Amino acid sequence: MDVARTEAADAELVRMIEHRSRKGEVDRDEFEPFYMESVRRYNDRRREEMRAAWCEYHQGQAARHRAVLELLIARHEGEAAKLMDVQPEGTEELGSAEAPQTEVARGTGEGEVGS
Repeated sequence: MDVARTEAADAELVRMIEHRSRKGEVDRDEFEPFYMESVRRYNDRRREEMRAAWCEYHQGQAARHRAVLELLIARHEGEAAKLMDVQPEGTEELGSAEAPQTEVARGTGEGEVGS
C-alpha cells in the first residue's frame, strides 16, 4: 500500500514539474508571503526611482529649452534692431515703396542665419 501511494505521489510530482517546465509559469499562491512582500517592495522602489528619473529628465529639458529659446528671442530682437537702424531716413517704417537695404541684401554676409 505505501509503495503504491509513493509511486502515485511521485507521478503527480513529475506531472507538475513537467507541466511547469512547459508553461514556464509558477502559481502565485505557491510563493512564500515574505517573498511576495519583497517583490512588492522592490516594485515600489523601482517605480519611485523611475518616477524621479522622468521628473528630472523633464525638468532638465524645460531648462534647456528655456535657455535656447531665450537666446533665440534675444538674437531675433537684435536682428530686428539692426534692421531698424539700417532703414534710410525719411522712409516710413511700414508700407514704404522701397525695402531698406540690409547687410544681407548688400551681400556683406552680415546678419545671415548662423553668423
